[in-house]
Amino acid sequence: MRIVQFLSATCLLLTLLALPASAADRPFDLFSFFDGTARSEGIIEPLIGDTKDFTARFQGEADGTRLRLVETFDFPEGRFEQIWKLRREGNRLSGTVRTEGEDGTLAEPVPVRGELLPGGAVLSYDGYAPGGSETRFGFTHRMTAQENGAVENRVTITKFLLPVARSIVTFHPAGS
Repeated sequence: MRIVQFLSATCLLLTLLALPASAADRPFDLFSFFDGTARSEGIIEPLIGDTKDFTARFQGEADGTRLRLVETFDFPEGRFEQIWKLRREGNRLSGTVRTEGEDGTLAEPVPVRGELLPGGAVLSYDGYAPGGSETRFGFTHRMTAQENGAVENRVTITKFLLPVARSIVTFHPAGS
């Protein structure tokens, strides 16, 4: 168990160090960005299988140190939700995420940890894919604020610490 915790912490640190230097030059507030409505579009590229396009809508409520975010995904095979509850303590993030599976049931909440950065944020958790089975995967989200007000989210999806898919998502704030 300690080796898994060590590897998870090492992956999070390497992720933080790998963010582009330009992202560190711009202030970014994840909670403010998702307070209200937002939308996204993206792709999922599995190591094996076909690439999928998707869109999502977000409805968030932030109070400064807490964010509750309902993310509704539209995939070719259906609509599925994720419900995020995050807390901010300085630059550290913690909380939970619940994901709706292929049978329409929300899974139990799984812990989320992360870090706010001047130009973005990193979130990591072991949980479920929206619309997926009961198989748990590792998810690492690397969010970077863009010059146009959007946020790019690059997600690495792993199983047994090995990459099995990636997702590239663009979040757009309300009104865009």
